[in-house]
Amino acid sequence: MSGIMGRFHLLFISYLTTLLMYCGIVRSIATFSPLNATEIPEPGLVSKNHFLPVGWEDMCTLKETKQNSVYFQCFIDTKYSGLWRLDVLRDWISTSKYRYHFHVYCSSWANVSIPWPVKSLHLVSLEVNECLITDFLSESSFGETSASAVPDQLIDLRLINSQILIGLVGLITYMSNIASMPKDFICGHEDTIVDVALRNITYIFDESDITAFIGSFNEEEKESNGSTHAPVSLGSKIMDVGKTFLDENRKIQHKCDYAKLRYIDQSISATKSRYHIDVLTENSFFKEVRVYNMSRTKMTILNSKFKTWWMDFPKLEFLDLSYNYIDVFDIDTTAVAWDLPLLHVNISHNNITRITAKYITKLARLSAVLILNLEGNPFHCDCSPDMERVVDLVQNGDIWMSKLYSPYAYIRNLKCATPESAKGKTFVSLTRADMSCEMTSYAPIIILSIVVVFLVVLIIVMARYRREIQILTYTRFHIVLSCQPQQSFQNKIYDAFVSYSSENEGWVVKTFQALEEEEHIRGSNGCNFRFCLHQRDFIAGKTIFDNVIDSVESSHHTVIILSKYFLNSHWCMYEFQEAFQQSIMERKRHLIVVLMEDIPEAELPKELKRCLKTFTYIRKDDAIFHDRLIYALALKGQKSVADVPKKVENPPPITMEDKVSEINGYYNIALEPDDITV
Repeated sequence: MSGIMGRFHLLFISYLTTLLMYCGIVRSIATFSPLNATEIPEPGLVSKNHFLPVGWEDMCTLKETKQNSVYFQCFIDTKYSGLWRLDVLRDWISTSKYRYHFHVYCSSWANVSIPWPVKSLHLVSLEVNECLITDFLSESSFGETSASAVPDQLIDLRLINSQILIGLVGLITYMSNIASMPKDFICGHEDTIVDVALRNITYIFDESDITAFIGSFNEEEKESNGSTHAPVSLGSKIMDVGKTFLDENRKIQHKCDYAKLRYIDQSISATKSRYHIDVLTENSFFKEVRVYNMSRTKMTILNSKFKTWWMDFPKLEFLDLSYNYIDVFDIDTTAVAWDLPLLHVNISHNNITRITAKYITKLARLSAVLILNLEGNPFHCDCSPDMERVVDLVQNGDIWMSKLYSPYAYIRNLKCATPESAKGKTFVSLTRADMSCEMTSYAPIIILSIVVVFLVVLIIVMARYRREIQILTYTRFHIVLSCQPQQSFQNKIYDAFVSYSSENEGWVVKTFQALEEEEHIRGSNGCNFRFCLHQRDFIAGKTIFDNVIDSVESSHHTVIILSKYFLNSHWCMYEFQEAFQQSIMERKRHLIVVLMEDIPEAELPKELKRCLKTFTYIRKDDAIFHDRLIYALALKGQKSVADVPKKVENPPPITMEDKVSEINGYYNIALEPDDITV
């Protein structure tokens, strides 16, 4: 018996649920105009018998009165099972002055009697949760019924997580005579309904009713054949009725125009027919529907009506088809020609395994009227031409910033389900190796690309840091690069005369004495640096002026320790002037400036400004200060010369004739090109 019931259930309940298409989420009814101006007494001041049928007081509680509306909450257990009946309520409130709202909750699948189409004067909202609903087709006769003359008043209808008990005889009668049913039964609350949900509904059948149904057809067979053998097959009889239902459904003359219906929720159902949407829209108009939820309905094929949704749902804004088994979602591109609100379609967590770059482009061109959510589908990321083009498209970062493609930027982060090598990888991070593509043909291109990129980066780095490279190769590896110009020099006692303020003496002594103690390559003779420091090397008995002149002339360089203290010292400025003149006389790089701190340009003398723009200067806080100073002091690429004595106790005085000889000897030697900074 259970097998017959299961077969019957899967075949025909889908047709029934197609007609019971109302769905949605109940909104609080608080702004509707009252039917009667009579004020409602406060809860607790009036007996509940004033509002409810006799015997309902213990299972229903008055929760609120508002604008001539009464809100009841009913808890029905096995003790009150079967007591809550819509026909009884209809008779009781037919003469009422109030609007009724009911939230009905059941335990242990207690029964409530609710005949379709839920017609009752003054009933505007009904929500039923976890109940066994009986008598559902009891008013489906095509004659006059107690509900046929009741006007449309229901606004919200929600049947949630409930079971509907169907009598098989009544269902077959209804299906065989669908074309003759009154409009109230076919269309329901056509003029008033706004939100209706028929969510997670299970249909069950009365086994005794099935037995009676089989017996009735066997009696018919006996009368027509005169034989008691070969009883009629229930399956074949139901198939005949099913064919009749489809034919009769096409003969329905009623047109249902839902003027206010905005929310349709038919989610969580295993009984939807593939023809569900066709039957739903064949004689119905849904001009105000904004939300349609058909998630978790085990849908396998996308109905063609959804491809041209604007024909039947011109104001649809959200279509939920998530958690189904749809494997293809095709789109009619003529949608762009219609003036439509933007529709968001949630088709996530379905069975779409393939996607192409052409399809993505089509989606982008429709992004003004349609946004599709494809997340959670089991995409197959194999090494096919289509998938390779998809990878090329999603990894082109610029295109996803455009107005057309930006709504679909999430496609870049869609994840692969197969093959195993690509499982869990996002499209944007996918490689040919993940897709199990052969890499042989791409290997030379990849290697060449890497080499080219490396060379370009190397050239940029060398061009940007060419001076630093020259300095470090010389100071760290004692290598003179071929691009370093040759330097000529004359034998002098000191490598540099250091001019500084006494305020900076501690730093100077520490820095330059350390350089004297280190061993550095100085051309080819390998001598260490030797500096002239006035507190140590000035000759006693000579004037400061003579010591300064002699020290500058006896040094290859003059190192200026430039600070604010230096600028405020007359002796320091004199030393600078002498070194500056020496640079002009020798016509070569003589001055080296160590900038101890930032000094505003307005505070610098005119000669120092020229010096900083012409000669080498090194910042004390430079990351490679030590190397820059050594490089500036060292004689690189010079000609061979005799060793310079380490120390001269009493050097011979330098005469004016010697100075003139030096000037004449080096006058025609041009200054060597050099950067402003080292």
